[in-house]
Parts: sequence; structure tokens; C-alpha cells
Amino acid sequence: MKPIAPMSKSDRLKRKLKQLRETRETAHKKAGPPENCISLSMCQYLGSMPSEWNYLPGQGWWHNSEADWVNSEFRMCIVDGLVYRAKDMLRTSDGSWIARKHLGNGWEVCQESNRVCPTAELVEVYDSNYKKRMVRKNYIADTEYYRRCDYSGKFFQHSCMVKLANPIGDDLQWVSLPVAVTNPEVFAQCNSCGNYAERIKIVPRVELGGEKCCNHCYTEKVLKAIIHKHDYTGYPQKLSSNPTVKLLVKGKLTEVPDESHRLYGVECEVEIQDSSKMTRWDLASAATAALGKDFIVHKNDGSLKNHPRESPLWGFEMVSAPCDMATHRERWPKLEHMEGFKMLRAWDTITCGMHVHVGKASLTTLQVGRVLVFITNPANRKFIETVAGRNSEAASRFVDKGYGDADKPDPDKYCAVNIRPKNTIEFRIFRGTIHPQHILRNIEFCDAVCTFCHPASRSLQDVKSYKSLINFVRSHRKDYPEFSRWLELKKFIPATRVAPGQTKPEVAEGELVETKSMGKWY
Repeated sequence: MKPIAPMSKSDRLKRKLKQLRETRETAHKKAGPPENCISLSMCQYLGSMPSEWNYLPGQGWWHNSEADWVNSEFRMCIVDGLVYRAKDMLRTSDGSWIARKHLGNGWEVCQESNRVCPTAELVEVYDSNYKKRMVRKNYIADTEYYRRCDYSGKFFQHSCMVKLANPIGDDLQWVSLPVAVTNPEVFAQCNSCGNYAERIKIVPRVELGGEKCCNHCYTEKVLKAIIHKHDYTGYPQKLSSNPTVKLLVKGKLTEVPDESHRLYGVECEVEIQDSSKMTRWDLASAATAALGKDFIVHKNDGSLKNHPRESPLWGFEMVSAPCDMATHRERWPKLEHMEGFKMLRAWDTITCGMHVHVGKASLTTLQVGRVLVFITNPANRKFIETVAGRNSEAASRFVDKGYGDADKPDPDKYCAVNIRPKNTIEFRIFRGTIHPQHILRNIEFCDAVCTFCHPASRSLQDVKSYKSLINFVRSHRKDYPEFSRWLELKKFIPATRVAPGQTKPEVAEGELVETKSMGKWY
């Protein structure tokens, strides 16, 4: 059995006083109401009966008629159970009362709510001058007036808290201004936005003339001008040979731009190798330097969201200007010469795709209908999937269309041929690629399909057959060199003869067409 610890002298004195008080109270109650019938209020009630009197612990007797006065003048202390005058009492945080004499003995006043609470429930809080106050924890939790400094662990007024420009995870987001100022070896102020961040993240930026700024300002001022938001519409101007036609304008024969000249816009989604030492902005800048600002812009893409390496997305989308075929053949080969080209990846991912836009101005409504029939015809499905490099489970879904669907845009843009855009039709079937010859091959395929489906060129029955398209391309090899080369490689058409001393070009290693499912990417 555990021995009972001996009581201290103060505890023994308290117990003795308590026993003495209880004895005195018991004696008062046994003695009954005062013989002179004078109550606590010093009023005398002659002729009153004992049953009309009540005893107030620690105070004395009062008459029933004085109930309202007693309730307004006296309060019971929750610490010792005695009754005291209201002027000697304080309200606690839970609505009870405590005698002032108990302050400092495990009870303190919250300096915000002015309520008494146990000392254990109080925490230190500081203002902008580092002046300390004691405030109840529940008060801090119920209001937004104070916030904990993640660096010091102390509570400060919300008005003197700053959120780091570059939060260090969830553990270090908010820091008080006094703490940031008094720890210059850890924190520094951004010269651009005035916010605080880790000192190691406030560095001079060459692009801003050597100005020291945080990563947030650098992203807003510099990086967002390299990789734009997904809804950015500031595309480069059209690039083409600007063919003209002569038309009668106000009675005069005038040369005007030929709007029927076919233009193509390309969207290439790319990711970045894990081993890359270049950031996504570095690689995007390098791609712009290689291809030209007048040809390419870069955007964030919501489908490139499966990579855990960096936030925002570990990848971007290259979007070309509307160009004719000659411009595309001139620019895309330059991509292979960009700095860090080998750090890009697209073919071996489950997220990347390539889209080709064709201007509607060069197409008739019937021609668009024929394109829909050719691409979505079940008899052509296997051939289209082979060209695309992925099957219909991985590519945008195939939807069987008819000629009458050319002016009825599908409510869902995720289809093989999207005709929802106002000025273009969009081929969404291709697997992602970064190799110029494959990008050009896909553009040539789209051009061949559009030309092949011209109403005046062949019958409706021919449009339904991919073999007719192959024969068309075979008879126009010079117009579609990359697509013809691919058809030769896949043995859809016989190979061309190679002149003595020349070697036959080969496709890039690792990008041979596969038809297995790559998983949904949209």
C-alpha cells in the first residue's frame, strides 16, 4: 500500500480553518434566526416566523422578502463555496464567480476578455512592440485577432504577422514582423513586394537589372512571361507567304489576302526528365530562343498534373503561331538544337499529347463533314490509331460522325476531331512527341486528310477508305515527305529507290509507333 505523504504546514492550517468555519456555520444554523430579527440588510422583521429566514454561508441570516436584494448583492465563489459581496467578486470565463482574494493562487485575469480563468489556460501574446500580455487560449481560438508565429512558436497580434513570400511547407508560413526583423540572418525583405522570405531566397535577378526579389515576384514578373496561364490568348501573329487573290473591290480589281490559304497551329505537350538540372522555365526559354518568339508561346496545361516533382506543373505546352506548311518545315527542325532538348519528354508519358489546328477558312462545311466521316469511320479505326501512336482508349475518344455533323459541334471537346473552335478544327488524336520529323509527319497527315476530303476530288465512297488516302499520298510523295516516309516504314506503300551514295533516313529511336493503350490523358 502506497504511504500517505505528510501534509505541509499551510495545508494543515487551511484544513483547520475549514473545519472551524464549518463548525461555526453549523452552530449558526442550529442557533436559528437572530433573536432581534435584524437581517443582513440591517432591517428588523418583528413577529416573523423562523421558517421565513434563510442562512447565507459566511454572511448571516436574511428574510424571505429580501430575496431580490440578496441575489443582486451576493455571489458564491466556485473555489471555496462561500458567499461574498458582488463588489469583491470577478466573473470567470465559463460564467461563474470567484473572489478577488483567490487571484494569483492558480487563477489569473485574461487581459483581452477581462474574465478570470485558471493560469494553465493562459498563454503569452505579444503586440508589434513585443509587449507581453496574458490571454486565454479559447479566446485566441475563437477570434482571428492573434496568430501563432511558426518560427518562434509565440502568439502575436494578427496585424503584425506576415506570410512568407515563399512558405517553407506547412511548418513555416506565418512569421511575426518583430521576429523577422530581429532575425536578419534568417529572414530578409523583398525589395519588390515588401514581403519577407528566407534570406537565401531573396537574391539579385539578372532579368530585373540586379534587383533583389523573392521567388514569388520573380515568377510574376519574369517566369509568367515565359510560361503563361492555360487560358492565355496572346498567340503570335500568322506566319505565311501571304498569298493574295485579285477581287473586285468597289469596282476596282484589287489584290487581297487569300483567306483560303491553309494554316496550321500546333500544340505540343511536354514533360521534363527527372534528371534535368534545368527548370521548366529554363527549358521553355531555350525552346523560344531556338524556334523564335514570333513562332512559339508556352502555356500551363491542366493535363500535365501527375508529376510530383514541382508545383506548379512539371511540364508545359508549346503552342505555335498559325503557319503555313513551309513555315512549319522551316521552324520545327530547330527544336532539336535547343539547349536541354534531351531533358524534354513526351512520347513515353501517359499525359502528353499533340493537337493540330486547321483553319476553317480553307475548308468548306462539306469538307469538314468528310473529314469527320474519314477519322471516325470504324473501318479506318486501326489505321488512324496506328498513325496517332495510341488507341482510342488513350486518345481523345472516337465518335462516329456523319456528313451532317459538320455544323453540329460536339458538346464535349474531347473527341477525335474537335470542331467547337470558332476558326479551326482540331485533330486531337496524336500521341505526344518532341521530334521535329514526327511533328511534321502529323501536320502532313492532317493536311493530306483535308485535301483528300475536298468535295471535288473524289467520291463519298473513297472518303470512307483509308486505302484511298494512302494511294493519294503515294501519288503526292513530294507534298508529304515525312508522312510518306512513315508509310514506307510501316510498309503501307513500297519504299522509294535510294540513289547511289545516299542513305535512307530513319525514324528516331524510341518513337516507333505502338498501338497499345497508354491510359487516359485528358
